[in-house]
Parts: sequence; structure tokens; C-alpha cells
Amino acid sequence: MDGLLLAILIAATWTDVTKGKVYNALTYSAVIAGLVLNGFLRPAGLGWNAALLGLAMGFVPMFLIYLGGGLGGGDVKLMAATGAFIGPTPALYTLLYSCLVGAGLCLFLILWREGGAGVAARWMDRKRPAAEDDGFEAYRFPFALAILVGATWTLVEVHSGATLWEWGATLWD
Repeated sequence: MDGLLLAILIAATWTDVTKGKVYNALTYSAVIAGLVLNGFLRPAGLGWNAALLGLAMGFVPMFLIYLGGGLGGGDVKLMAATGAFIGPTPALYTLLYSCLVGAGLCLFLILWREGGAGVAARWMDRKRPAAEDDGFEAYRFPFALAILVGATWTLVEVHSGATLWEWGATLWD
């Protein structure tokens, strides 16, 4: 099932990069596939409860960010589908890692386009009223890419039994 999830995430990333959209046909069918496969594939599947809880863990935090204007609806549904495939705890890790990757991509874009002075200027201007244009519209990027990297990161950890942080620590021993 992990291979199917990664294929879905790659397809979503492709459409997000090339068209700027994550299509409903892909996200809705992915949610259904995650729920059905986990519900019926016993003992390999997680079960209905874990799949539904994973869906909720992926959906709810992303929906709140969507309400604030920080994400598109396709990203929310894609993260919900990811949760339906991998369950609640891995969904939360994927959410965390996706946000870390997304923040890194955003910082990279600002540094690339504006340099260190742009980052400093944005930091100094952080008390601007929320109703004003924040200047980030030009820095939109395909968040499906961050979800793909976050989910891959999570799946590597789940299957290896060790976190990437633990692997990094062993490099310094």
C-alpha cells in the first residue's frame, strides 16, 4: 500500500508543479482507496478505525491552515488521503515533516529571490496588520511536494524502525 500512496503523491506533486492544482479526482479516489484497502485487507491493513483516525489527523490541522489562507484545498485533501493510508501517528509525523519541508522551501525561495536582506526585512515587518498584503503571494509553491517528502520521510522511519534524527546522531558517534 505504501507504493500506491507514493504513486498518488508523485502524481499529485506533478500536477501541482505543472498546473498549480491537486485535482479532486485524485484526492477523493485516494481517500476512498486508503479507507477501503485498510478496512478490507486484513491483517495487512490498519483497520477502519485507524484509517478514519489517520484521515482526521491529516485533514483537521491542514483544514485550519486552509481557513487562514495558508494552503489550497487540494493540499488539505491530499494530506487527508495520506492519513487514510498510513494511520494516525504516521499522519501526524508526515504533517510535521511536511511543514518543516514547506518552511524550508519558503525560506529558500525568499533567499533565492531577495537574499538575506529580504529575510531580515520580512522579519522586521512582522507586526503588519493581517488584512494587509503580506507579499507572499509571489512565493506560492506546490505544497504537494512537501507532503511527498514528508510522507517519504515518515515511511522510511516506519519501515526502518529508526528516525532520521537517530540516523543523523549515529553519524557523529
